[in-house]
Amino acid sequence: MPDFNFSLKIEQYVGRKVDFDDECSLWQKPDGSIAIATWNIDSHPEPTIEQLAAYEDAAVAQVERNIVLATRKAAYPPIGDQLDMQYWDAKNGTTIWEDLIDTIKSENPI
Repeated sequence: MPDFNFSLKIEQYVGRKVDFDDECSLWQKPDGSIAIATWNIDSHPEPTIEQLAAYEDAAVAQVERNIVLATRKAAYPPIGDQLDMQYWDAKNGTTIWEDLIDTIKSENPI
């Protein structure tokens, strides 16, 4: 079965975003597993599968965080509407915009 977090584990290992076109390329083996095809990151030696396995929890956490952030982004109204809410909140002494943002964030905690 493919390891969908493989690239995230590599980024966790390196400690930054990786350019998977120039720095590291991956390939899928006939058995479906993912492997490193080329490694051009001079700051770190090519990791073993065992080394990358240690980053599984961090990779899963990153995926979960990305899902929450995408959900929040989809829930936010367009910026023009938010600015209008803020304007009317300032004019009327209300907190409609703040309440909406608080609700979105509380329903989708990181």
